[in-house]
Formats: sequence, structure tokens, C-alpha cells
Amino acid sequence: MPPVRLAPTALSPAALAPTALACVLLAGGAQAACLANATDRALFFTIDAKAAEGRVARTLGPGGTLCLPETSGAVFRVFASPDEVEGCSRLVAPGGSDTLTDFHPYDNCRWASHGD
Repeated sequence: MPPVRLAPTALSPAALAPTALACVLLAGGAQAACLANATDRALFFTIDAKAAEGRVARTLGPGGTLCLPETSGAVFRVFASPDEVEGCSRLVAPGGSDTLTDFHPYDNCRWASHGD
């Protein structure tokens, strides 16, 4: 795809910033955000879109996967059960995915993207 060229204008760069951002978002499109459970126990996962694209939530057993299609970024959350209020969360870029490798409540989880 050729780059988008904007015609010269009297507007300041600050005024053009929202337009340039919109062009980037439209050109890239939204992609699915997915997470996987690589722990040895069933846990409650949610994916919340950063914009108004929606939310999905489900208990996933070991090896389970959950995706939110066509999101412009998301927040992954994991809890011991749907009734718990303490868990872990992770911000994800558009089209991002991650795998939970170890769960401990109070934001003390290990994700595959953390590395070793």
C-alpha cells in the first residue's frame, strides 16, 4: 500500500495530529487480541477492548485460548474465579496476544511476553 500523502495546509502540526492518527488507524485496521492459559489450573479470563469494541469473559482450563476479534488494543485480566476481585492485568497493543504461564493474585503473574 502506498504511503498516504497530505496536501500542504495552513494548519499547525498539532492540528494535523488527529488526522494523521486516523489515517494510520484506518490503514492498519483492527486485529484480534488473544490470550492463552499455559498454567496447570482453570482460571477466569477477560479481554476488554480499549475502545467500544466489546468484552469477552470465560473460564479457561489449561491450554485454553480466548480472543476478542477486531480490537484496537485491549486489557487482559485473569482471576482465580469469576467472584474474585484481585487478579492480574496486562495492556496489549492492537493485534497483541500473550500467554499466562504462572498465576498468583495481586498482579503477581508471569506472562510469556515477560521472558525469563
